[in-house]
Amino acid sequence: MSGSRIDAETVRESVAAARDWLFACESDDEALAGLCDGLRQHVEQLMPLVLEMAPCLRGLKRTVALHGLTRGHQVLEDLDDYKRTRVTAWLHVRDLMSTSQTLLDLYERPGPLGEPLESDEIEAAMRARQCGRCGNPISEGQQWRRAILNSRSGPALNGYVHRDSCDVLAAVRRAQLRPVPAPTVS
Repeated sequence: MSGSRIDAETVRESVAAARDWLFACESDDEALAGLCDGLRQHVEQLMPLVLEMAPCLRGLKRTVALHGLTRGHQVLEDLDDYKRTRVTAWLHVRDLMSTSQTLLDLYERPGPLGEPLESDEIEAAMRARQCGRCGNPISEGQQWRRAILNSRSGPALNGYVHRDSCDVLAAVRRAQLRPVPAPTVS
């Protein structure tokens, strides 16, 4: 592992401050910007360390690491591409908070480490995009856009959707999931 050290207590304090701020729904835009910037720094510091550990992780820890790294990459990419408004900053603080916590947990408690496996695949998977509507991967060259998606787990999940073919794919999937009436017994 690299010689970098993370001040875990500072990360935990930032996550707690963000959680308190989100639940209090305060209206201080300067505090919101400060939280967003601080959490971004934590994610930027933790991602390379977890990426270095990820090939050695096993089982569910590896799966969580891949998800955390993918989410961290997406959140940082979103921060660079979106103009910061109050609504997007609130969403970014929430995303950065959960990503910071996930990456810190992996950094502090990686579980049993083994020989490195498939390190190139982890990097490729981290940068892959999956459509939030149809669930299919967004291939190189396909048109896509960022979207805020509704789900059972949350009303504002940030993700990607196909720009051209997704509506057709989503309609096919909805038709396949339509309930079929049970046969009547006479």
